[in-house]
Formats: sequence, C-alpha cells, structure tokens
Amino acid sequence: MISMGRKIFGGLLLILLLMIGCKKKVEKSNPEATIDTTNLEESFKRVLSDGDYNFQVEYNNRLDTSYLDIVFKGKKVNRYGYKGRIKNEILADLNMDKKSQVFIEVIHAENIKLFGYLLENGISTEIIKKSYGDRPNAKTISYKAQRNQLVEQYKLQVDEGKIEKRTSNYNLVKVKGDYVLLPQGWHPRAIENMSGQYASRDASGAGYYKVMMLKNKGEGVWNVDIKVKRNEDKKIICDFNGDGFFLDEKLIVPMNQINTELSGALKITFLELQAAVYTLDPADSKEMISFCKDVGSIAGNFKKTSI
Repeated sequence: MISMGRKIFGGLLLILLLMIGCKKKVEKSNPEATIDTTNLEESFKRVLSDGDYNFQVEYNNRLDTSYLDIVFKGKKVNRYGYKGRIKNEILADLNMDKKSQVFIEVIHAENIKLFGYLLENGISTEIIKKSYGDRPNAKTISYKAQRNQLVEQYKLQVDEGKIEKRTSNYNLVKVKGDYVLLPQGWHPRAIENMSGQYASRDASGAGYYKVMMLKNKGEGVWNVDIKVKRNEDKKIICDFNGDGFFLDEKLIVPMNQINTELSGALKITFLELQAAVYTLDPADSKEMISFCKDVGSIAGNFKKTSI
C-alpha cells in the first residue's frame, strides 16, 4: 500500500511539473502579454478648415507618432511628422493680415513642444519660437490664441521646492527673413506706442535732468538713448545708447554692449505714458551711477513728452 501511494504521489507531482513547464513556455512565446496598454491614447484623425486650407492631423498610438498634412485647394502641399501625440491645434492671425497661421502642440515624454507654420499661396514656412532668461527652467502647460497673440501658460521653479504658474504673450515678428515668436508681452499695437521721447526731472535738486528716446529699429530690436544734462547750460554729462528687446512687457537693455566692465541690464517698465528705468537685478543698481562716473545716474522715472 505504501509503495502504491508513493507511485500515485509521484505521478501527481510529475503532472504538476509538466503543467508548470507548459505554462512558462506559453508566457515566453507571447511577449506582448507583459505590455500594459491601459494608458495608451487611441489613434485618431482630425480635420480643420480655414479658407482654401485644410489641416489634417493624425496620431498613431503604436508608433507614438503624429502627422500634420497641409492641403491647399484640395492638393496636399506638405506633411510634417512629430514624435509624440498632438494635444491641440490652433489657428490664429498673429500678424493681423487676415491670414491664419497654424500651430500644433505635441506632447512627448510629458513635455509639450510647439510647432508653427505661416501659410501663403500654398507654401508653408516654419515659425521659430524664441525664449529668453529663466525660460529654460520652465515647463509648458498649454497654449492658446488670444487677441492676435499666442499665450503660453507654464510652470517655473523660482526657488527650491517652489513652483509658480506664469504666462507669456508672444508676438509674430519677422527677423532676418525668418518668422519668429517673441515673448514681448505687449500687444503689437500697444508696443508701437512705446516709441518717442521721455523726460525726467531730478527730484533731489542735483542740478541735472534726463531725456530718453525710444525707437523701434524693427525685427524685435529697440534703441534706447538716455542723456543726462545739466540744468544751467543743458550740457550732456552722461550719455547711454544701447539696443534692447521686450520680454514680458519689460524692455531689457544689456549694459555690457556700452561698457564691457558692466554686467547688469537695464529694465524699463511702462505704465500709460510713464516709464521707469532701473536694473533687471537690483544688485546691479550701482552700475547706473558708475556708468555716469558718479555724476548723475541714468535711472529714474520718466514721462512721455512726444511721439
């Protein structure tokens, strides 16, 4: 009886081992069984229309690749491919010529990238997005079109462990033959009103006054000329002249283009017909005095006197 029981037990153990071996072979022969597809986006196709243009967007979830087809008067003129999924498509007239530009938000590895194209007579030209300053630390959340501007919402780490939500308003500017999105902040019509002459009286009674001229040189570049003059004979005792650019409604002018020993930058802010000239970093404020060799300063509050 004991030997018979051992034989039965041994047979059952052999059958069990064979079943486990077969199960392992089935799992090895089906590598897709280990892929979690619950979070994969479904493939899709969408079509937008704007006058003579159709924009066909497509996403392939197996390849995690998206495509944009630009069709002009029924004929496909361009196809663009992107790694990742198209999150959003935007049609906007940023240069106010009654012709739309098309922008594509693509999300890949949790990062959002923007691709833009200017369209003219069936030809598409790529639009370049420009960033400045602390923007490399930013993480984009979304884009939208608003009043002839492209508005970017993003997160920015300002301190260790502290993150702020911010927005930047971009204008479409032609720079050396390229179409570029610049985060100027001000609306294109409003920014033109910044040019002209501004004056500042010295409240301390030091015996001098200042005159500032702002001129739009085009291609996103602005010239800033600040002269410090004596009251008694209007003689110029300090003269600053440099080029700058608008960043989030502030006109930034690097000072090292005038004096290589200076490392700071002027920051000019605007409120209606007034402008305030100080440094971008408060720690550099003494450079505005040292630039004038301790005779006056190019800093101050200015009021617009002429266009």
